[in-house]
Amino acid sequence: MHRMWRTHRTKIKLNKMKVEEAKKILKDSGYYVDNLWHVDDVHNKFKDADKWDAQDILNTALNNQYIIEDINDAIERAGDVEGFTQLEERL
Repeated sequence: MHRMWRTHRTKIKLNKMKVEEAKKILKDSGYYVDNLWHVDDVHNKFKDADKWDAQDILNTALNNQYIIEDINDAIERAGDVEGFTQLEERL
């Protein structure tokens, strides 16, 4: 049993390392990765959602037009607060 627990902990540690490595690759490519959502965020709210349901819920929530517009507005406000000059709106 002890060996099985150690193997499980090793797998979790390796998986965490892979996630961190993937995040570093994405960050180095210009993606913001410091605020990621996980199926556990859904499972903490809905006991009967499996991992596929949780992915669907996250997809619907995060691709909601209101959320996308709100994030873009927040990016503009944050840039303004930092003193950056906005590009002119493109048609």
